[in-house]
Amino acid sequence: MRTKILIFFFCLAVLLGCKDKKSKQIMEKNPATKEQLLNFSYKEALEYYGEPIETSVFDNAKENEIFPGIRAGIGKYYKSGIKISIKEAIWSKNDSIRIAVWYTKKQNQWIPFDSFEYDKHSDF
Repeated sequence: MRTKILIFFFCLAVLLGCKDKKSKQIMEKNPATKEQLLNFSYKEALEYYGEPIETSVFDNAKENEIFPGIRAGIGKYYKSGIKISIKEAIWSKNDSIRIAVWYTKKQNQWIPFDSFEYDKHSDF
């Protein structure tokens, strides 16, 4: 019986030690502001804030197309109809706030051009 209890606590300790790094909140490092985030390349943001909770790469809007949801404002940066790759990274600022940052590739690295802070419970 004692062996089973020891095995149980060992397994529990291993499971607790395997916490997902993606849940790390950027508030642990210092509250981020839009200005700070726009000064970090994607690589620098990864080094400073860790892995985002979500990423995606997409092309800018086609002619006369508008981005939906949190992406609605990024269409003003690039003309529609000209293909530009955009990377979206979303970090958790705290338990209720998310920060989305959009990057475009310049000189072989992802450079930020806009960000948006929103409540994670928002319905876009």
